[in-house]
Amino acid sequence: MSADHARLALLAAQFGECVHAVLTERSITRETVVEAGQTFIAATRSHIDMEESAYFPYAEKTLSEDDWRAVACGGEAEGDPLFGPTRDRRFAALFVEIAQLSGKA
Repeated sequence: MSADHARLALLAAQFGECVHAVLTERSITRETVVEAGQTFIAATRSHIDMEESAYFPYAEKTLSEDDWRAVACGGEAEGDPLFGPTRDRRFAALFVEIAQLSGKA
């Protein structure tokens, strides 16, 4: 699971670099940006499917009430870097830039 999360983080970083290149008007092909985005989206969907079909059902079957309380007390260790309350500054800036370009800001 953690190896898959690391892979997703790498793919997200690669796609983020492509988007950053577009936003800063560096030379990058459309195909490179599209491929990086599609790869990241496909990997994310696959990961979510795996979690929902295998990991979460297994957790529901095997974790005790005490385990679930411990999970609930853990809170948000890292939070959501794009939409969470402690949004990372570089993601926040990227979000604003994309929103402005899409006309939704």
